Amino acid sequence: MELSTDQLTEVLKSASPEGYRDVDHNLRRAVRVNLRTTISMSTCMDGRRQTPTLVMVRDISVRGIGFLFDRQLPAGQQMVVYLSKGTSKPLNMLCEVVHCKRTSDNNLYNIGAEFICPVGADLTPEKTLVSEAERIRNTMFS
Repeated sequence: MELSTDQLTEVLKSASPEGYRDVDHNLRRAVRVNLRTTISMSTCMDGRRQTPTLVMVRDISVRGIGFLFDRQLPAGQQMVVYLSKGTSKPLNMLCEVVHCKRTSDNNLYNIGAEFICPVGADLTPEKTLVSEAERIRNTMFS
């Protein structure tokens, strides 16, 4: 799942017009943008969101997000990040932890997470995404 360019632009503008800058992408699949802001994040356990907590965003791309968190999360752990889009409805993205590394001061963890899909309040994918996935599946296996 990737954010559209418009979605990413709205999230970046909402955080702060001066709060981000481009980062060289080297061998990455998508260009990352440094971003220093806080967002809400909820880990998911047994298909349910846990109590939201604030995390400090480090960077964001169309494919995922990097942030600092006060505890270790295992690879594969799912979570929902709540991305503000200014005056528009927030974008709630289901994500999965790709990596988690302790910072040099040993108090926080650098978390890298990949976007899976936008979700509604009950953690179900938004209808447009489900119908698109069904269309692709039907095309591939017909």
